Amino acid sequence: MGTPRITDPEKTATEQLLISTAADRALEELDLKKLAEKRIFIDASAFEGAEKGYVVGLVTIALGKQGALIVGEKKDSEAVVTVTPGVLSIDRSGFFLGLPTFPIPFAGGIGTPELALYKTIKQTGIAKFAIHAYEVPTGEQILSLGPFVGTTYYNYRKMFIIFSSSTTDIMEKKKKGWLKP
Repeated sequence: MGTPRITDPEKTATEQLLISTAADRALEELDLKKLAEKRIFIDASAFEGAEKGYVVGLVTIALGKQGALIVGEKKDSEAVVTVTPGVLSIDRSGFFLGLPTFPIPFAGGIGTPELALYKTIKQTGIAKFAIHAYEVPTGEQILSLGPFVGTTYYNYRKMFIIFSSSTTDIMEKKKKGWLKP
């Protein structure tokens, strides 16, 4: 049978939730009614990374809910909506008082455990976007919105080696009981 292959993603679920929840909050008041009943092509060429699909999806959903018709090619559109990211990331800060992990010489990567008298890790997800729409083929600006900013947080504390707690404003983590570190 063999050993199952286990891999870890580049970003943890908490990191992904921090970024996506901040994006949700940045775009929750998005008013695109001016684009209702227009054939819209969404230009997300300014984006890079895994979050591109999520943010473009949020804008696409908002456009659809507000009456726009989404097309797959610019040539089929009446207007182009450009989504421009300003920030889509996480800030992290922390404090540690205690004995950190030390590698044990000649033990093949094994180290001593961390002994934290007090430890905090604070993560803040931040998202910032601007949205611009222009007519095809004239290039005349129809709409310019933003910047929109959204934030979220996840804080972890550990005291006296064994007591730990977490706080967050990410609803998915609260509902699922993921607050246990």
